[in-house]
Amino acid sequence: MTTISITMMCLPNFHLSKLKDDQTPEGKAARKELQRRKQVGFYIDCQEEKAEFIKEQEELARKKALQEAKET
Repeated sequence: MTTISITMMCLPNFHLSKLKDDQTPEGKAARKELQRRKQVGFYIDCQEEKAEFIKEQEELARKKALQEAKET
């Protein structure tokens, strides 16, 4: 019988992804929860994830604009 951590079950995927590389019991639980979600096709998003995505997109656009400015 598999036990599921209620704490990990409530966290969004964004936070679990940050924890998964830790070599601690929390990291192990995060990896296990991400694997479980992948198997059942479940995903929880959050505002921080959306904000970081927007930030990354803006950074890429800024780098592209600087590169184009250097070329001309």
